[in-house]
Amino acid sequence: MSRNVKSGSAKTLVAASLFALAVWHPVAAATPKIANERQIVETFIAAVSRPDKTPNAKSAFGEVAQNMDFEEMAKRSFGDAGWAKFAPDEQKEVTALFKRLVEIRFYPRWRRVFQNGHFEVSSQSRDGNDSLVLGALQMDGKKSELTFRLSKSREGFRLVSMKVKDKDLLERTSSRMKRGLKRKGAAGLIAYLRKKTEEAPRDVSDIQLPEELISGGK
Repeated sequence: MSRNVKSGSAKTLVAASLFALAVWHPVAAATPKIANERQIVETFIAAVSRPDKTPNAKSAFGEVAQNMDFEEMAKRSFGDAGWAKFAPDEQKEVTALFKRLVEIRFYPRWRRVFQNGHFEVSSQSRDGNDSLVLGALQMDGKKSELTFRLSKSREGFRLVSMKVKDKDLLERTSSRMKRGLKRKGAAGLIAYLRKKTEEAPRDVSDIQLPEELISGGK
């Protein structure tokens, strides 16, 4: 066999191998695009501000929840020392109860805020490992500074808190959770949260300020 024929056969084999790799390992489909911080905030607001008359508007919490990290929120609410007082299976239950608590206590208030108000992003910044999306909330003719706090996990960016003026959702929740843990202990607090999360969502007062509505009220 001539040298040219051997060379041609080798090139054909290499080309076939590359083609097979391209078919079985498509690069474009391997890495889905992760939403950035601003996109997460915009998606959250779009879901929570859906008008009541829109089909399934009041039950759209599932869409809102996809943009939040409840396990991280629960961890931060208790702090490292407090979170360690729960066994691994208890931590999973606390996270589930925390999510339900957000649904019945916070979610109706957020809907009131973002249905009646408008948020406009002004800037982004960092606070340690967290990302902050800052902007202005226009509601009832008044303007308030609103900051969204996001953490990054394997799934991408997720919301963990919101802050209007000096009222921070996670800080106020943390104060309540730590106080409850100290008074009731881990088992007692879980029992209390089980009872609280069996309640129906509460009516939202029209007289509450945006900072109270965002952080869950008193």
